Amino acid sequence: RPAALPHKPLSLLLPSVLVLLMAWGCGASDLDCPAGSYRGDFSSATSIFINAPTHLNLWEVEARDAYGNRISPTSAIMSSMYDNDANSCGGCPINPAGSKCIDGVTNTVIGGRSESMCSTNIGDTDPWLRIDYPSGALSTLNEIVIYNRDKDCCNALINGAFVTITKGLPTTSASAKSSDFALWTSAALTGTQSVYYLRVCLFCPSGTFSEAVGATSADVCLPCAEGKGSAEGSTIESACENCKPGTFSEGGEDCLQCPAGQYSEEA
Repeated sequence: RPAALPHKPLSLLLPSVLVLLMAWGCGASDLDCPAGSYRGDFSSATSIFINAPTHLNLWEVEARDAYGNRISPTSAIMSSMYDNDANSCGGCPINPAGSKCIDGVTNTVIGGRSESMCSTNIGDTDPWLRIDYPSGALSTLNEIVIYNRDKDCCNALINGAFVTITKGLPTTSASAKSSDFALWTSAALTGTQSVYYLRVCLFCPSGTFSEAVGATSADVCLPCAEGKGSAEGSTIESACENCKPGTFSEGGEDCLQCPAGQYSEEA
């Protein structure tokens, strides 16, 4: 099945997702999922897992519900800690309950250096951060907010990072993104924004459409008529177009190739 936008590295593992990234200063947009999408069911989710290609370095991570309220985590842990010093940066493995990535401090710089951020050790070959939540707490999840390090340095380190909502407690990037754990994954983060807002919305599948805004169930995704197909995330019925010759649809699905040994000249 198709996966995260704008490209689809996990197409065999994850449902389609819509990720909206907005820069700080522009402000978060309305929290409702837009037409052509709906808020997913994350009642089985236990964690938010973030991995970076070389070095993970950020201030804070928040999970928010549809009203913008913060969902309280229980603990956080990282794959490693910068300089192995809990008093300088990081602090997550040594003091999980008071981890600096979930302490509510989003942009403090003291004495010319960052003192309230989480940072993996340089040279960590699989840098990641996992934030754990009480059972069922993420069932109301609507948005993930990441406060990037930007006050003193290193704001480009977030480039190429992925955010995954998981069930269970993975301890490697590969396991977090596997079908055993992953419920949703973002597209790779890009840019040097101060704050990233990731709205956790799922696209309506190919062969359907939805004009509804703020949907919370896939029930809003209406099937195209027989003989018609549409791209995932379609927002209007006119997006359902006739299948091309050699393809067909029974309605509610993308146009499929005719089986081997059969043909169709009709559109």
